[in-house]
Amino acid sequence: MSDTSNNSDEEFFECTEPFPSKFYAIAVPRASPGAGLFSNINHAKKQLKNVKGSRLKAFDSIQDASNFSACPVSDVPGSQFTISDAEVMKFPSIKQVDLLRLRRYIEADDLVSIEKCIADNPMWLLTSYDTPTILQLVFRFNAVHVAAKSGHAEVIKLIISYLESPEFWARIYPTADVHTANERRRHVLDLYLNSPETGSLSSPLHLASKFGHVECVRVLASHPATMLDLRDSSGSTALESACIRLASTSSPTEKSQRRQAICRALDESLC
Repeated sequence: MSDTSNNSDEEFFECTEPFPSKFYAIAVPRASPGAGLFSNINHAKKQLKNVKGSRLKAFDSIQDASNFSACPVSDVPGSQFTISDAEVMKFPSIKQVDLLRLRRYIEADDLVSIEKCIADNPMWLLTSYDTPTILQLVFRFNAVHVAAKSGHAEVIKLIISYLESPEFWARIYPTADVHTANERRRHVLDLYLNSPETGSLSSPLHLASKFGHVECVRVLASHPATMLDLRDSSGSTALESACIRLASTSSPTEKSQRRQAICRALDESLC
């Protein structure tokens, strides 16, 4: 995955073509490349044929299309969670352009602003499909991807604490029974902690390990829902890719120390 700028407007660009009226989203199996959005149905169908087990769906909204493509195909919402008439969401979904604000707060390690967003509307973390909101369209980063790459362990802890909280889910689905609420919580936590981004198929744990963020690795690896043996597009696990993208300004000694600390954290979690 190539480095991307922290410019908050990087997902927006000049366009002389008419804005498409339909968006075609491709969802792919977990750890497979090829998820994405298309404005041309023929291009989308070609991608569908190239990726075994993928699914294609048309949307009027780019945000809905993005949400669909960000969810692994085995987890694409269907009959698993049916929202009854009594379960109409109390909170509006957050527009994609507004989600850039949350990404900025995460990158800045601004816990107060993050908490305020979620206190005002829990849908900053969740789409109407019960999937993570996407904070960086280029590589489909969710909030934990962003925090892991940025090296902010406290942000990761905060996000997980919300997702594990019965009160968080009760605010969104006040009439849901306990079993359904628990299934939703498990489902969304799995997506947050284990979904690969679409650049190098790195999970949040991969990103934390690659960039040498030891405390982020400890937080993620110690969570029981985190899958430690996922492989990225190069076939490497988080353990095997420790510190490969550590800043070039780091000394060989620092790189060695961080790599050893990450390996210890992952080895302990694997035992």
